Amino acid sequence: MRFTYCPDCGTKLIQKEVGDEGFMPYCDNCKKPLFDMFSSCIIALVTNEKQEVALLRQNYISTDYYNLVSGYMKPGETAEETAVREVGEELGLTINEPKITGTYWFDKKDMITGEDLKAGDVLIGMASSGVHSNGFSLVRKVFEMTKESLDTYYDDLGTTLGEALLAPTRIYVKALKSIKNAGVKVKACSHITGGGFYENIPRMLKDGVKAVVEKDSYPVPPIFTKLAKEGNVDEHAMYNTYNMGIGMIVAVDPADVDKTIEAIKATGDTPYVIGHIEDGEKGVTLC
Repeated sequence: MRFTYCPDCGTKLIQKEVGDEGFMPYCDNCKKPLFDMFSSCIIALVTNEKQEVALLRQNYISTDYYNLVSGYMKPGETAEETAVREVGEELGLTINEPKITGTYWFDKKDMITGEDLKAGDVLIGMASSGVHSNGFSLVRKVFEMTKESLDTYYDDLGTTLGEALLAPTRIYVKALKSIKNAGVKVKACSHITGGGFYENIPRMLKDGVKAVVEKDSYPVPPIFTKLAKEGNVDEHAMYNTYNMGIGMIVAVDPADVDKTIEAIKATGDTPYVIGHIEDGEKGVTLC
């Protein structure tokens, strides 16, 4: 990701020629250039004209606390554009005047960058609990949002439509900590949110490698099958919108597969070996 604002002072960056690097983002206030970065996210404080703050309560995290809206930046987005999109998705509100107030970054040594990915590395996916609060614009087009419709029980879902759609989002913090504590080096990871496989998996890859995912390596939850059938949604669109049953993917060395699987199971999550890394143009192939 290319910075638009200085992560130290919040000043909007200019383009300046910096030695052999050529033209690049430069903070005229701090007098320093900013190199490209990725895996960035935003946290949004939403207020109205009365300075009242809009908060989000996510019951799958806690019923005692409220949260600020947050989310990952998509390729090509500015921080403001991400904030507008995330607030619209999470709160259903429109932001009129987005304003960046500051930024923060982690030291690179603490980041999972994907730099060590190589052909043969194994992709392990963790099962999702459903749609995970993503793609609801399409959900509303496919299903009637009436009490009668949402309260209807379906044998293929094993529950009502409403319960299936609102299944609490699975959080993978404990699983990732367990993997780290097991001594496994996670070479790359991807949280499969809105944008599905095609938008999220490439974010964890370095240039020169691609991810190959085997679609039949894990069970696709019935809510996705029903969405595709009822809405006549083609397969590519489904994998480009939803997590399709995999909420988190980690890439590890083949020698660490067993330890990774055991570490994930220890936290109550369900792991699947879903693919591998190959040399090639950066991207994802589903087969």
